[in-house]
Amino acid sequence: MVPLNNSVEKQDILLSLGWFRSGTTYLFNCLKNSLPDWEHFYEPFNPGIGRFVEQYQQLQQNHPGKTVRLKIKPGQEDFLFHPYFIRQRFVNRRFSEKFGLKNFLLSSQSRQPDMERYLRGLTRSPHPIHLQLNRGLGRLPWLSRIFPRARLIVILRNPCAVWASMQGYPEDLLDPRLDPGKFQLNRLLSELVEYQHGQGETELNLKKISFLSPFQRFLLAWGHLHKIADQCRPKFKKICWIKYEELVTDQAETVRRLGKKLALKLHYDQAITAQQKPLERWKGLTNSELLQTLLNSLPDDHVSLPYLQKFNYLTD
Repeated sequence: MVPLNNSVEKQDILLSLGWFRSGTTYLFNCLKNSLPDWEHFYEPFNPGIGRFVEQYQQLQQNHPGKTVRLKIKPGQEDFLFHPYFIRQRFVNRRFSEKFGLKNFLLSSQSRQPDMERYLRGLTRSPHPIHLQLNRGLGRLPWLSRIFPRARLIVILRNPCAVWASMQGYPEDLLDPRLDPGKFQLNRLLSELVEYQHGQGETELNLKKISFLSPFQRFLLAWGHLHKIADQCRPKFKKICWIKYEELVTDQAETVRRLGKKLALKLHYDQAITAQQKPLERWKGLTNSELLQTLLNSLPDDHVSLPYLQKFNYLTD
């Protein structure tokens, strides 16, 4: 059993994370290419991991002696068949699909022994480790206790583009029929209310949230999770925030800046093709014009405003 110590000492740990559809996979591939001597684990909290491994083992049993291949996302092969992961999943049963379906917000005092043993086991290695955690923004206070010496990268993308990508690029971003529950957004908002109450804050309540449009609910959650990440700045060894739009536009310079900011030797040697180009216009409006229009219906102290302003999403 992996002991639950207070921290992982001496080992290089890099955490990269962001909101869903913000370019986290693209960033992962850039880092994997730039850190060839590191072990890279893609979305270790993804609830589909267990199913992939079970399918793989079933195929191995059905086709003994043959090469077995699964259609999996880039980077998943690096940890799906990691010896420790296989042992944890099928002997000690440390991995659970619940890791990716609840507990999206965890304070530094939270106790999640199964999740913690799973992470510590996955990172038990003589090599430096990079973890890409899509379900990580609200868990950063908890992660900072487990990996206090970790380096951290937070990637942001214009929320209009994120919402459009989450919804499959609908005709109207403000359509009230759009599904606010995609990527467990409704569960996240419920947990966000509970989390704030646990911190002694009463700013949010579910009754008020229920009157918001789907996009407004998303923007509210987007703002609060980035606020939580921002509050964790002092808790990590080094931290760098980057924009997806800059990474796509000038990959070499952004990787160089990451290396300098995080004191990492990044071996940038080739470009990684982006899965999606930055969304520049929507129904004749630029992203900044669209955001300004949307924010007119929101209060002046909306939680997302500091991050929209700081990263120039209201002017670009």
